[in-house]
Amino acid sequence: MSTVDLEMVPAGTPEKPENLGTPENIEELASIVQTEAGSLTYPAKLAVAYVVVNRMRRRGSVAVKDVERGFASFARPSDESRRAARGALAGDVPDPTHGATHFYTPAAMPKEGQFTRGRDVGGGLESVQGVTEYNTEIPVRNYRPSWSVKYPEIKVPSVPQSQFKFFRAPAGESIP
Repeated sequence: MSTVDLEMVPAGTPEKPENLGTPENIEELASIVQTEAGSLTYPAKLAVAYVVVNRMRRRGSVAVKDVERGFASFARPSDESRRAARGALAGDVPDPTHGATHFYTPAAMPKEGQFTRGRDVGGGLESVQGVTEYNTEIPVRNYRPSWSVKYPEIKVPSVPQSQFKFFRAPAGESIP
């Protein structure tokens, strides 16, 4: 797996896709953003929103519902989650993920020694700064999904890696 460190590279130039900022898309994407990153910072919410939008672009879709499989979506969106959704759908703000199509949350993945049945842990164990044993400061290793060793990682400097790690599937590869 390769890592792309974009700290010194300006965020991706937003494309101006047509018809993505519909009220239905904004609400559906805002619900995903709220569910996946609701308690986190605006930059984390924007990055999550862009991953969904990047999948839409890859599939040539104009509807969030076409790509929502694989993302949690059950929370009532906050105004900030709606703002992130609106900005990503309209392309009004640069894409901090530089085209990322996948993410996972190391802090939410099973930890070494925990039950893993039914979870994609094929990427093995990793150590991520900030991932600790529950209610302690003791570092622990977490599992990672199998696709995380095959796709290049995109570092988003404004989002701690314990919260999210972002990846970009190669062009032409089919993604959900």
